[in-house]
Amino acid sequence: MAYEHVFSDGLNMLVNYTRSECKTDNRNALGIGEGDLQRAPLLPGFGIKGDYKYCGNDVPNTFHASGVWQLPIGKGHKVAGNVPGIVNQIIGGWSTQAIFTLQDGFPL
Repeated sequence: MAYEHVFSDGLNMLVNYTRSECKTDNRNALGIGEGDLQRAPLLPGFGIKGDYKYCGNDVPNTFHASGVWQLPIGKGHKVAGNVPGIVNQIIGGWSTQAIFTLQDGFPL
């Protein structure tokens, strides 16, 4: 799920949330799991279905918020709007960005 909004004063915002689930019956990148062989594959409750569980690197919730603000400095803007060309090329056209991330950690 994502939401993006562009404001009139040079501010852009993007917000994103992801819900996911990772399950496996095998070893993962962190080396957590049962390995390549299932436990007692012929006994009920064991084997692939019995070994099927959350991945060791499962990150179920992730939230991102980011923004870009075009600074109002330089020709045609509120601050230093009537500066000469060379000065405008130095002080104008700058922006600042920010990224904020929240996520669940690994379960183990």
